[in-house]
Amino acid sequence: MILRLAIAFLILLASCNKEEVLRRVTFNVREFSAGTPTCTITYTSDASGGTTVTSTSSDSWSSPSLQLKPGSAAVLTVDCTEATFDYKLYVYVDGNLLETKTYNGGSSPETVSISVP
Repeated sequence: MILRLAIAFLILLASCNKEEVLRRVTFNVREFSAGTPTCTITYTSDASGGTTVTSTSSDSWSSPSLQLKPGSAAVLTVDCTEATFDYKLYVYVDGNLLETKTYNGGSSPETVSISVP
């Protein structure tokens, strides 16, 4: 009897759905120069790896909060049309700074890429 109860309990325990853990990812771009150029920002926007492209001429930009699975790729790219401006790119996971990169303008875009922990 006890063996049957133990087996039934193990089967019940194994069949329970485990809640999937999602991490909150946010991108931020800050400009540290006297002027404010127009830049194109491309970033991972969903769990399927889709991207969103936006333009900004603000000195600070933040993405909406994204819910991504651990192990997912998260990418932020900034392409500025003028070479005389300085930016910092930030990636936050669950509100904690995970990655930062300095962008000093130029003709090539700057990218930060992470694997969500």
